[in-house]
Amino acid sequence: MRHRSLTLAQILKYMNIYSNNEMAEMLATSLGGSQVVRSLAAEASEVPVSEIHLINGSGLGVDNRISPRAACAMLQAIQHKLQPLGLTIGDIFPVSGRDRLGTLVRRHIPAAAVVKTGTLRNVSALAGVLPTRDRGLVWFAIINRGNDVSSLRVGQDRFLQMLLQQWGAASIPPKVVLPSPASYGDASRLGAPVRNQILFGG
Repeated sequence: MRHRSLTLAQILKYMNIYSNNEMAEMLATSLGGSQVVRSLAAEASEVPVSEIHLINGSGLGVDNRISPRAACAMLQAIQHKLQPLGLTIGDIFPVSGRDRLGTLVRRHIPAAAVVKTGTLRNVSALAGVLPTRDRGLVWFAIINRGNDVSSLRVGQDRFLQMLLQQWGAASIPPKVVLPSPASYGDASRLGAPVRNQILFGG
């Protein structure tokens, strides 16, 4: 039997939905390590490399630091590089209201926002893009420090809800952030048997 893998974009989607550190570390290693990732990210996002400090590929550890400006620029660069491939940022990051698993469980982030969470023992971060009626796509990065991470997350969600109240929700979420239809369905699941191919009968 042969099992066909998910595409790299689909693997990245699962990695980001669950914030899987082992997968992130393996991908960074395959690219040459954290310093290569740092250089590539700075070049693609056109921010000073001094705003991106990485000691590993997972982001675990207080020595991993990315400025809010760099976080937003990196997300915008990802979106720009995905477009020629027929993909959107929603194809590789969780979309609120659609991906109700992993890091978005018990979150109240506005629907259609594409986000990436980051959590340490006393740090909570949230970055992404919020579709609005009046301001279009609003790219954001929120970094909070404190011992009550749950309360920090509640505050982040409320802040985004306040922004949406002020600027209005987009009547139709723009296609540039919505995931493609192929991102969902049985074939897109990890280990889905529909991707098995029997080579030799028993």
